Amino acid sequence: CSSDLQTPRMIQQKNHQILDSLYISVYYDDATSPSLYAPVGLFFGAGTNDAAYMDALLMGNHLKTYFNYMTMPYWKNIRIELENTSSGTIDSIFNTILYTNTELDKNTHGYLKADVRKEIKLPSDRTDFTFLEASGKGKITALVIHGIQDTVIRGPNSYLEGDERIYIDDAQTPFIYGTGTEDIFNGGFYFVLDEFCLPLGGMSNSDKNQNRNMYRIYLNDAIYFRKNITANLEHGPINDKFGKYHSI
Repeated sequence: CSSDLQTPRMIQQKNHQILDSLYISVYYDDATSPSLYAPVGLFFGAGTNDAAYMDALLMGNHLKTYFNYMTMPYWKNIRIELENTSSGTIDSIFNTILYTNTELDKNTHGYLKADVRKEIKLPSDRTDFTFLEASGKGKITALVIHGIQDTVIRGPNSYLEGDERIYIDDAQTPFIYGTGTEDIFNGGFYFVLDEFCLPLGGMSNSDKNQNRNMYRIYLNDAIYFRKNITANLEHGPINDKFGKYHSI
């Protein structure tokens, strides 16, 4: 990643429209509702602010083409749709889908699903931002959060003091209690060195307006649950800072 290139404002607005308003839907095995419904910017791990040059192991933007190589098993059929939810037009779309006919065991494989959340947390709201809530058996395989703070006066990145608190299988206390938002993504000190892209974690799409796109791929350290999971994130040290979140 490079933080030196600032996209011209008009192009950035067009990029934001596409990344935030073009939605991908995935239906598995005759399902009538999608298991995955998300803005393409979050789905490809690059956030919704601008067309960042983010190149991770399983998702990103390489040579001006977005990619997502996360496995999406199905047993009968699959349907993938793109929907333009904005008032603007999109002239053309180019896509490539790779698939195999490999037989997979339902006992050891599951559907790729997504929980998309968008919320503004005020300093007066002392509740956590919930980025995942699910029941059943599964695991967290990746996390992308587009975060932004309102003004430099309040501290441009102090919402990053918020720790993740992940509750698993009806636990009353967090199974995982983190040390700060940027630490989830293998960063530190409010991303003091600005943008970086590593295979399994990083921060891209940094700009002068304090947009931060943060991503983490849980490849060998997936977070498993057998009954349910609630994954929360503080906004600030004690939920006392403004934070604007868009996550998958």
